Amino acid sequence: MFKKDSKSQNLFEKEFTIKTLIFLLCSFCAMQVSFAQESQLKPQYAVGVTYNMPFDTVVNVKGKEQVLKMDVYAPVQVSTSKKLPTVLLLFGGGFYWGNKNNYPMETICNRMAQMGFVAISIDYRTRWKKSLPELEKGATTLYRAIQDLRSAMLFLETDIASVNQWQIDTSKFFLGGNSSGSIIAMNYHFIEPKNSNIFSHLEAELGAWSKPSFRASALINLCGAISDTNLIAKPTPILSAHGNEDNIVPYKTATVDFKIPFITTFPKVTLQGSYWINKRSQNIGAKSHLYTFENQRHSPFDRIIEPKIYQSNMDKTINLISNYLQCQLEPNREITIQSNLHREHTSQCSIEISENEWQFYPVDKSIKKVYLKVEDVYGKTLFRKKVKKKLKVFKYQPKLKAGTYVLKVGYSSFQKTTIVEID
Repeated sequence: MFKKDSKSQNLFEKEFTIKTLIFLLCSFCAMQVSFAQESQLKPQYAVGVTYNMPFDTVVNVKGKEQVLKMDVYAPVQVSTSKKLPTVLLLFGGGFYWGNKNNYPMETICNRMAQMGFVAISIDYRTRWKKSLPELEKGATTLYRAIQDLRSAMLFLETDIASVNQWQIDTSKFFLGGNSSGSIIAMNYHFIEPKNSNIFSHLEAELGAWSKPSFRASALINLCGAISDTNLIAKPTPILSAHGNEDNIVPYKTATVDFKIPFITTFPKVTLQGSYWINKRSQNIGAKSHLYTFENQRHSPFDRIIEPKIYQSNMDKTINLISNYLQCQLEPNREITIQSNLHREHTSQCSIEISENEWQFYPVDKSIKKVYLKVEDVYGKTLFRKKVKKKLKVFKYQPKLKAGTYVLKVGYSSFQKTTIVEID
């Protein structure tokens, strides 16, 4: 069921020990600053992933059955009796494209699991009937997607009540998504369909929309929006991150009128973006936070949309999420949400060494091949090799005699060196 990202929990111990010593030495003169930095979550766990766990079977827009699945990323080096904070994320794609495996979700989930969270990425139904009026297109598509999120939540509730195989702590459960995924998460959290002018008539046609007994403690809104911020009636903390020149989902307020020639026209709807979501949330007493990607457009951390700048923006996004969730987990500690946003994540790679197989796990899930270089202890190159990804994992079976070797793993501008002992 599980595929391990790394067996070694101490990959980061050396860095952690050094920083801890620095903190102790400097605490008398700069206690608050050092404390904020050292409070940050660290990637320290190996990750096991349950891929393609089915949670519901539904009928899609084409009238065909569709099996909805989730991927669950979990740290594997924790006590089996310990319940873990959990984050569930929904992918973006304009309600037209995408699935749980898209780049932002895989990368964020993988890294959050390394920091000690259970991280879940789910599928939901996309697309709409072109014959429907504009308002109905948007309403029915969103309603079905919310139903699918509801199904995932009920599936988790059932599992938690029985075996709780992923050790989920429902008191530390966080919900969010990117773009359309964020829109789904916020509507699910804040709206009751019976009280909604948009959704009330759909229950008889499309089915009920019940919720589990537990709710999200905080929301993660990446480049998302809501039709009316007055719908935000509960002071749930919200982390928002959004480009202020977003050309698809408005940063402030706009009517979405987006077309892709020869493919589709998106339903027209007026939305209020992260700027007003944050204002409204703070006005009703929530400890919410907005990070603005200055002069940037939609989802600047997505490699498909912004291939030239996505890596640094993904690093910022992961740091924002981890800092913000740390604030929720430990509200009495002084943690600066926007501190250390340039910590690198996407340029990191875990290496797992076994007797006859090497496995490589780049944090950046868009990487398709890695480059290996093996040297002897004197620096002589023994071989170079390209390893392409098979399914979810890079694997290589070395043919080396017993001895000590230097293994260099690289992709793009990244390179990592490790010592390998072959018995």
